[in-house]
Amino acid sequence: MARKSMTAKPKRRGRQATGKDSLVGVRLPPELIERIDTWAKREGAATRSDAIRRLVDQSLAAAHRPRVTGAHKGASRARELAGQELDRLGDQSVMTDEQQRRKRRLVKGPEEFRELRGDQPKAKR
Repeated sequence: MARKSMTAKPKRRGRQATGKDSLVGVRLPPELIERIDTWAKREGAATRSDAIRRLVDQSLAAAHRPRVTGAHKGASRARELAGQELDRLGDQSVMTDEQQRRKRRLVKGPEEFRELRGDQPKAKR
């Protein structure tokens, strides 16, 4: 019969340590834990810890993606088409300067609504 070595350590429960992992304790509100558990079930995460690791990894990856600044690709084309249509429909009896001012206002959007738009930078006051 083979004897166990006296120096052998008993197996531990839980995730196997890789030597690189660190334990990080975090307090979370019950609502957030519930949302994490729901996400974990939907995404097939084995444990809550696994789900949290995956969520943190995804968040960090998303934080490093280049952010789209300025207008969307199709926005300049849409602005161009809108300008052409406004030229076609515009009041020809009005002076050219006034036509251009009206066109700019319509393409840019009324001042009252500019603050509501999330795709535009906020005006400096």
